[in-house]
Amino acid sequence: MDKISINNRFIEAVNFVLSQDDSLTKTAIADTLGIGKSKFSEILNGRMNANVDLIANFCTEYQI
Repeated sequence: MDKISINNRFIEAVNFVLSQDDSLTKTAIADTLGIGKSKFSEILNGRMNANVDLIANFCTEYQI
């Protein structure tokens, strides 16, 4: 699996988590993961790729 595919799966996972909790925001997820909201936005818009640590933290925090 290439970086773009991995990033697309990460974006799908974030969107899934957001769809499960109406009170959860992208900003809240970024804060939980310890990254800036602009960097998180860049990742979600496909302009940057999520790194392994970010993906691992997301999976741990949101039990994916």
